[in-house]
Formats: sequence, structure tokens, C-alpha cells
Amino acid sequence: MLSAVLYVAEGLEARAVRELLFERREEAQAARQGGVVLEDNQGAIALVQNPLSSGRTKHIDVRFHFIRGLFGSGDISVKFVPTTERHADLLTKALSRASLQYHRRKLMNMPE
Repeated sequence: MLSAVLYVAEGLEARAVRELLFERREEAQAARQGGVVLEDNQGAIALVQNPLSSGRTKHIDVRFHFIRGLFGSGDISVKFVPTTERHADLLTKALSRASLQYHRRKLMNMPE
């Protein structure tokens, strides 16, 4: 079930990436580059990469399968990032002091 929730979140994130790519095209940038969605759940990545549905995924609303189309057309890619390297956790979770300092240094491009 967690994979389905994260898959839905990826779909929403993919829409945001697509809108950013559209804005970049409107700004007449020469090179069209695809976006990258970073995910720490391998089940959610498998849902993006596998165009088939199963009994466990049929409850996911069709509008959230939008990310599969973007992935299939090459507009975005999905990359696995270990949970320990998810620097946005600094903004969303209660962290230990060491973890907080580590993520803060990474986000601010500070030396370790």
C-alpha cells in the first residue's frame, strides 16, 4: 500500500516536472533535457517502469498513471536514492542532530 501512495506522489511530482520542462521550452532554451524524479522506494519505481496493472494496483486512479507516459516517452527518468541521501528530509522530518547537520551541509553545498 505504501508503494501505491508513493506512486501517486511520484505522479504529482512528474506533473510538476513536466510543467517546469514546458516553461523552459517556452523560454526558448535550446537543449531539451528530461527531468529526474528521485525516489527511495523501489516498489514505487517498479510501478512507474512496469506498464501493466495487477490486482494490487488496479485501485490507483488512472490520472496518477500520467507518470508512466512521461517515463515511457523519455521526458523523465526515475532514479533510486537511498533514504539516507534524501536531503529534503531536513524539511519534512524530525532528525537527530548529526543527521540534521549532514543534510544541512549537503543542501547548502558546504564542505563536510
